[in-house]
Amino acid sequence: MRQKICKRCGRCCRITPPSLLEEDITLFTENELDYGYVYTIRAGEVVWDNLEDSLITSPFELLKFKESEEGYCVFYNHEEKSCSIYDIRPLQCRAFFCMDPSEFRKVFEKPKLTRYHLFKDSSIIRLIEEHEKKCNHDLLDKMIKQIEQDGEDAVKKVLSILRYDYELRLAVKTKLNIPEEYMDLIFGRPLSKTIEYYGLKLHKEGDTFTLTLSVDSPKAPV
Repeated sequence: MRQKICKRCGRCCRITPPSLLEEDITLFTENELDYGYVYTIRAGEVVWDNLEDSLITSPFELLKFKESEEGYCVFYNHEEKSCSIYDIRPLQCRAFFCMDPSEFRKVFEKPKLTRYHLFKDSSIIRLIEEHEKKCNHDLLDKMIKQIEQDGEDAVKKVLSILRYDYELRLAVKTKLNIPEEYMDLIFGRPLSKTIEYYGLKLHKEGDTFTLTLSVDSPKAPV
């Protein structure tokens, strides 16, 4: 059997920042890792899968570490080619080997960590559930696909969803005094970003929201 030797090239820390599993809850309960380092990919969200090199729709909720401006996992030190939380790194990081992702794929099948594992405050849970009810990706996908048929009526429905997502984040941040960096964990990535995978771009001027076609659709790791 060939021995797996890490070259410390940093590819694994860039190709797919880890999704967290239920067993990784100790990162927060025992090691007191801040929630601000994590964001949510919600069920039904269109994302770029770097392992498959294609756009996919996430079938379930995933919590992932955020990325640095350079595109690496936020805990990766590019200059030193090292992980700042190596000793407590998540299970997927321990299993991933860029030359052979087979073990990673096995570990990925384990039960996922979700927002409901992290948040026990009933008020936060209610906000998450209300947001999922009005801003879920299946609903957004349906409304976007109706634009070609229903035109302006469908556009208005899409903009109504986007406005609710925007205003709820703002209200929670200001009225409940919850840090800005927690918003992408509590509510997932802003819909103003995720709609760009549909080739759309949101513009906001004052209280006016408009949609236009986007020239480039971004890629995001999953």
